[in-house]
Amino acid sequence: MALLCALQCSLTVSAAGFAEQGVETTADKTAAQVVLLTAHVPPYVAPLGNGVELVSDKIEGPLVDAVVDYLEGRSVSYDLVMLPWSAAYRRALATPNALVFPLDRTLSREDDFHWIKHLQTNEYFIYGVSPSAQFGTTISDIVDENGQVSCTLNSIQCELLVEMGLPEENILRLEGASIPDRYRLLVRNRNQYSIFDPIVLSFLLKKHRLDGEKLIKLIKAGERESYLAASINTSPEMIEALNK
Repeated sequence: MALLCALQCSLTVSAAGFAEQGVETTADKTAAQVVLLTAHVPPYVAPLGNGVELVSDKIEGPLVDAVVDYLEGRSVSYDLVMLPWSAAYRRALATPNALVFPLDRTLSREDDFHWIKHLQTNEYFIYGVSPSAQFGTTISDIVDENGQVSCTLNSIQCELLVEMGLPEENILRLEGASIPDRYRLLVRNRNQYSIFDPIVLSFLLKKHRLDGEKLIKLIKAGERESYLAASINTSPEMIEALNK
């Protein structure tokens, strides 16, 4: 979409990825009615670049296009801010008139947000590292071997692991960990398993030139519907405008 190529962003980057200030775009900050929060979820949402190093100040991706079209079709102005996922989620919970995407809809989140627009369906799988991981591995096997499955804190992946019956001591919740971060922990044998969206995983492994052949897809953890959502503290007038 041509409009996105014109969006201007200010970048603040830390060694761990995007810092709390993140990436922000807006056409007119004084006119913004909502803060629109997102995270780096390639290929759906990403800063324009080569996947390894930020080389531009623009945010792009098919979900960005869909959300921007939706808001502009309802004459809702916004500040678009990219943060690490945990930070984006926390800010969305705490900020009135905040929107966040892509957010998977779950029972535990149901009453914390207004679910504005369905975006897509996401699948998640538990992966291990060859040759130690074996096809046919079950949740019981992971528990019996005292294995740990890594996930990013405040993510749907952690929630899916709980729903599957994995005990808390077998879940490694990592603050701000990217998919390449979790991949590297696996191949260095820091933990035994992780949970990924295979589409996002494949994209990032190629971009970072990481060897995907080392991973084995073991168990389907589930699937979720992903949405543009609004903070439960969003004004009734804004919810009405968003639902037109």
